Amino acid sequence: MKKTFTINISGSVFHIEEDAYEMLQKYLISLNNHFGGSDEGKEIIADIEARIAEIFIQKMLRAFS
Repeated sequence: MKKTFTINISGSVFHIEEDAYEMLQKYLISLNNHFGGSDEGKEIIADIEARIAEIFIQKMLRAFS
């Protein structure tokens, strides 16, 4: 059985496997490195995280349909 993590993305809670968690962490770190700590960069990252949450929700809904 694979280890799972509970994560919060853009106010939504998800349970993901360890492999997915590591990939997501690397991606988010690369976004932070690219866009930096400016207010505009933080807004861009928040928008990307919101979209990731939307995609996760869509996939969950399809899985339970």
